[in-house]
Amino acid sequence: MSTQEDKRFQIARQRVEEKKKFYSHLTTYLVMSIFFVLLNLFTSPGRWWFVFPVLGWGIGIVIQYIKAFGPPMLVPGADWEERTLQEELRKLGIKERPELPDAHKPLSELPDDRLDLKELQKRYDEKDLV
Repeated sequence: MSTQEDKRFQIARQRVEEKKKFYSHLTTYLVMSIFFVLLNLFTSPGRWWFVFPVLGWGIGIVIQYIKAFGPPMLVPGADWEERTLQEELRKLGIKERPELPDAHKPLSELPDDRLDLKELQKRYDEKDLV
């Protein structure tokens, strides 16, 4: 591997570690949040103190999420659909996009009747019905 590829590999490896840490901390947070709620219910049901540690820890979890995955997309960018399509093709073992007439059009521009499967619809006569 070249030096450039080594750096990219190290960056990818670091990103995977950050995501792994996030999932581990998220699991701990969920378990401890349930523990805090139950502890609050059994020790002092009139006061809802569990909200403070759960919210404080939750803010930390959100910050760690942003560090590991980046800020959440409220509105997908222009290239989001293409990147997601390429990722799904890669998961299915397809290395490059097949050359189909509508393969390069965004899903929103495809005609709605494309998924109707008209050839699979069976026609029934009145006498076939019970």
